Amino acid sequence: MSICNEEDEQDEKADSSKAPFDYLEALHSALLHENDPVKRQQIEAGMVFKWLKEEPLPFLRQLRRERPIFANPALTLVTRYNDVIEVLNTNDVFTIDNIAPKLIEDVGQNILAMNDSPKYEKEKSLLRLAFPRADLPRYRQFVIEEANRLLTHVGIDRPFDLAGEYALKVPAAAMARYLGVGEIPTEKVVAWTHALFHDIFLNPTNDPAAVGAAKAARQEALPMIDAMIAARKKQLAQSPPPEQPSVMDRYLLMQAVPETYESDEGIRDVILGLLMGCVDLSGGAIVNVLVELMKRPRVLREALNVANVADDAAITGYVLEALRFRPPSVGVTSRCVREYTVGLGTHHQAKIPAGALVMACSASAMHDPEHIAAPDEFKPGRLASKNYLFWESGIHTCHGKYVAILHISIAVKQLLRAGVPYRIDPTPRHHGYPSAFRVRLAPVEG
Repeated sequence: MSICNEEDEQDEKADSSKAPFDYLEALHSALLHENDPVKRQQIEAGMVFKWLKEEPLPFLRQLRRERPIFANPALTLVTRYNDVIEVLNTNDVFTIDNIAPKLIEDVGQNILAMNDSPKYEKEKSLLRLAFPRADLPRYRQFVIEEANRLLTHVGIDRPFDLAGEYALKVPAAAMARYLGVGEIPTEKVVAWTHALFHDIFLNPTNDPAAVGAAKAARQEALPMIDAMIAARKKQLAQSPPPEQPSVMDRYLLMQAVPETYESDEGIRDVILGLLMGCVDLSGGAIVNVLVELMKRPRVLREALNVANVADDAAITGYVLEALRFRPPSVGVTSRCVREYTVGLGTHHQAKIPAGALVMACSASAMHDPEHIAAPDEFKPGRLASKNYLFWESGIHTCHGKYVAILHISIAVKQLLRAGVPYRIDPTPRHHGYPSAFRVRLAPVEG
């Protein structure tokens, strides 16, 4: 059996030869005969959010060219590389005030809900001590073990749900083990983190069902994590420190020093927050990488070859480039707390009013031809510092970015070692949380 035919690649080339859809004209036409301001806002917001979910790159490409800073009543989109970097790094103006209340309510008082402050610096320092980059080799082994365990249940030529049976479970299980709560069933971790993530980041209208699901997840999670912390604290008091401590272990051991003390409740909230920030995005990223590889037969063949290379950097080049075309999120949303001009001195400079919700569209910045060479070409091995902005957000640049890169890359690598992925369901339109997406693995030809 050949790896795959060239139909998808030919379909993509055919699509790219068509005249581009004019999103701004479509928006203008939809609003042309509607005079009710409330209905106009609803129509505009609905169309913009639909495009951001289903076809972000072509929509953002037009905005980059014609409306680099696109303001509408619901959200201001910043699309060019320099402007995105400016917003991400002007943390005294663009803050997390838009999501902080929900973060505190759903996962507790922790660094994710803090703007720049002495308290933030302390919490960040504790996190660096408890969650060091030096742990990557040990964490890598956790990911390999969890990926292989799941793949033994998948087998060859059996349809399976790439999202639910693999992509979400790999980071959930590996991260729970590393944090020190590996006894929690993986299915519970996936369910909790999705409910929490959805309410915090994807529920701007406060849908009661989403709010209720998040509350139920927190109420179930807290006593389980509290019990594990209490039991582990008792064990550590009676035994020498472990040679390979978990994140929980390190936080508990640091309680002996006033300068590094974190309460048991604070440790619990850190653990829940780290799980919440990991599973949905990483699971979505794993699915997105494999979708993009399956769309490109030649690239998939190359990735299958490098999956057998010992050095993980080889497959990571394909992973990061695939995510540039299908990132798990379009960008970082923040609240503008005082009037500010983005892109000052450029022909497209725009004044952002205080209170506006602003999205720094990293998905767009990663395709800006003024800063990214040949942005429409799939080129593994680009320099990550300039071209990949998935985990960048000023002071809130993801502390776990190296862990995320590792477990996404290893999950993809182990799956490609197990077999050649073929899609069964149509390619998912949404680029965010991975819904059920059935694929099968065919044998890798010798």
